[in-house]
Amino acid sequence: MDGTLVTELDPGTAREVFDQACREELGISGQDFLKAYHDAALPKDWSAEAVCRLEMLLPLVT
Repeated sequence: MDGTLVTELDPGTAREVFDQACREELGISGQDFLKAYHDAALPKDWSAEAVCRLEMLLPLVT
């Protein structure tokens, strides 16, 4: 074993993790981020780096 720890998340916990990340990065809910993302309506004042970090978490909720 190389010391790697893998934690599986149930769907509810995954949504909570995503929601918390959205609140920390942009101050909005995960649901609000997903709506803006899917509508291709990301505000210009959102940090591109924050959006990229949240995009990496999309597999948790899609």
